[in-house]
Amino acid sequence: MEQGFYHPDRGYWQTTGQPNEETLMQYPNGTVEVPIRPSEYHDIVDGAWVDNTPTPEIIAAELEARRIAAIKSALDNQNSVNKVLLKISFLQENRIRVLEGNPEITADQFRTWVDGQID
Repeated sequence: MEQGFYHPDRGYWQTTGQPNEETLMQYPNGTVEVPIRPSEYHDIVDGAWVDNTPTPEIIAAELEARRIAAIKSALDNQNSVNKVLLKISFLQENRIRVLEGNPEITADQFRTWVDGQID
């Protein structure tokens, strides 16, 4: 049976079973048992969970920000094919620019453009 615990300095944590006495003795002074946290949007106030669920628009914006961050992270991952494809695309862009008589762009300029294409 899962159990919830709270400490003012360490916050909330949850166990996957009943901690034995030895484990409980290692918890910092001031730790109290609390009900299981109902959701990530609940905060504990005076020993009770208070629902602070944001509006659907805020949740959607947070999810979108996480999605974009994940895409950018994949482009920066040195072990990802995405990183290789980004580099190849940068080289091809500059080759095309030279053939068209346009000046080459820097890697930073190209990355700024790529980031602007993420939607």
